[in-house]
Amino acid sequence: KERKRREAEERNRRSKHAGPLQQQQDELEETIAAHEMQLAVLAKRLEDPAVYGDAAANQAAVAQYAEVKALLDADTTAWEEASVRLEAAKQALQDAAS
Repeated sequence: KERKRREAEERNRRSKHAGPLQQQQDELEETIAAHEMQLAVLAKRLEDPAVYGDAAANQAAVAQYAEVKALLDADTTAWEEASVRLEAAKQALQDAAS
């Protein structure tokens, strides 16, 4: 019983410290996926001869593509940083448990 209690306490402690970081990383992954889908749609729009041939429509699509690409790049960087923090937190918890 004592071992199970200690294991449960350890899981709770890990969840308490790493949980918010994991949640942030999960949210960033969802946002990144949405941006990637937007970029795919915009890339198809840019391939459309009607858009390509219309200077105003083409310029608007290019601007929107650049905007979404910048958001994707920023979120990817944030995800990478969150991943490093999450792994460091997990390692610190593991070291503390040892």
